[in-house]
Amino acid sequence: EGSAPISNDVITKADFYEWGLSGRNDSAKRRAAVLHALDLPAHMTANALLEFINAVGTRADIEQIVQQISAGD
Repeated sequence: EGSAPISNDVITKADFYEWGLSGRNDSAKRRAAVLHALDLPAHMTANALLEFINAVGTRADIEQIVQQISAGD
Protein backbone atom coordinates (compact mmCIF):
# COMPACT_ATOMS: atom_id res chain seq x y z
CA GLU A 1 0.00 0.00 0.00
CA GLY A 2 1.18 3.52 -0.76
CA SER A 3 3.53 2.59 -3.59
CA ALA A 4 2.48 2.70 -7.20
CA PRO A 5 3.00 -0.39 -9.31
CA ILE A 6 5.90 -0.15 -11.74
CA SER A 7 4.70 0.35 -15.28
CA ASN A 8 6.25 -1.59 -18.13
CA ASP A 9 6.95 1.79 -19.72
CA VAL A 10 9.20 2.99 -16.89
CA ILE A 11 12.81 2.84 -17.96
CA THR A 12 15.22 1.65 -15.27
CA LYS A 13 18.97 1.52 -14.72
CA ALA A 14 18.73 -2.16 -15.66
CA ASP A 15 17.37 -1.11 -19.06
CA PHE A 16 20.29 1.30 -19.45
CA TYR A 17 22.69 -1.57 -18.74
CA GLU A 18 20.89 -3.90 -21.15
CA TRP A 19 21.04 -1.24 -23.88
CA GLY A 20 24.72 -0.56 -23.20
CA LEU A 21 24.11 2.93 -21.83
CA SER A 22 25.75 2.17 -18.49
CA GLY A 23 28.27 -0.22 -17.00
CA ARG A 24 30.21 -0.95 -20.18
CA ASN A 25 33.39 0.32 -21.80
CA ASP A 26 31.58 2.27 -24.50
CA SER A 27 28.59 3.40 -22.40
CA ALA A 28 29.63 7.07 -22.31
CA LYS A 29 29.91 7.11 -26.11
CA ARG A 30 26.50 5.44 -26.49
CA ARG A 31 24.86 7.83 -23.99
CA ALA A 32 26.41 10.77 -25.85
CA ALA A 33 24.78 9.51 -29.05
CA VAL A 34 21.40 9.27 -27.28
CA LEU A 35 21.84 12.77 -25.86
CA HIS A 36 22.66 14.05 -29.35
CA ALA A 37 19.64 12.27 -30.86
CA LEU A 38 17.39 13.87 -28.23
CA ASP A 39 19.08 17.29 -28.65
CA LEU A 40 20.07 17.35 -24.98
CA PRO A 41 23.20 18.83 -23.35
CA ALA A 42 26.23 16.59 -23.82
CA HIS A 43 27.19 16.84 -20.14
CA MET A 44 24.03 15.23 -18.71
CA THR A 45 24.71 12.34 -16.35
CA ALA A 46 23.22 8.90 -16.86
CA ASN A 47 20.84 9.51 -13.95
CA ALA A 48 19.73 12.87 -15.37
CA LEU A 49 19.13 11.25 -18.76
CA LEU A 50 17.13 8.47 -17.15
CA GLU A 51 15.00 10.99 -15.25
CA PHE A 52 14.42 13.06 -18.40
CA ILE A 53 13.43 10.05 -20.47
CA ASN A 54 10.94 8.85 -17.87
CA ALA A 55 9.46 12.35 -17.62
CA VAL A 56 8.96 13.09 -21.31
CA GLY A 57 9.98 10.12 -23.44
CA THR A 58 8.66 6.67 -24.14
CA ARG A 59 10.29 3.27 -24.04
CA ALA A 60 9.59 2.85 -27.75
CA ASP A 61 11.33 6.14 -28.61
CA ILE A 62 14.46 5.25 -26.67
CA GLU A 63 14.56 1.66 -27.93
CA GLN A 64 14.43 3.01 -31.49
CA ILE A 65 17.31 5.41 -30.81
CA VAL A 66 19.37 2.64 -29.17
CA GLN A 67 18.74 0.34 -32.14
CA GLN A 68 19.90 3.06 -34.55
CA ILE A 69 23.04 3.60 -32.48
CA SER A 70 23.72 -0.14 -32.38
CA ALA A 71 23.25 -0.42 -36.13
CA GLY A 72 25.87 2.28 -36.62
CA ASP A 73 28.51 0.44 -34.55
